[in-house]
Amino acid sequence: MNSLLTHLRNASKAYTSGYEVSLSIKEVREIVGMLDAQAARITRISSALEELITSHSRLVGSGDCGNWDVDEEPEMIEARAALDALDGPSPPSEVAEFVGHLENTPKPSGEVA
Repeated sequence: MNSLLTHLRNASKAYTSGYEVSLSIKEVREIVGMLDAQAARITRISSALEELITSHSRLVGSGDCGNWDVDEEPEMIEARAALDALDGPSPPSEVAEFVGHLENTPKPSGEVA
């Protein structure tokens, strides 16, 4: 996996430097598989954190553990900020440009995506 990511980073740098770059269908499929797996992990973590925040908020709101403003807890602020950030920053422009180039490159005849 790391070698594939290194290869993709190098290809992106070469493309932004004006070199012609191509990836094999196998490499593209591996990259898509890695991205799909990462998206599934992020979704699982996001759901678990949302459930934990909701459960903690209900517990504090019930008064059974005392009485305080759960929204002012640094941990809750950080947890909510982490959830908000899960969309993440946009990829660097050179990576986005390279991926756009790959998406718009005509496929050679006989090659199936």
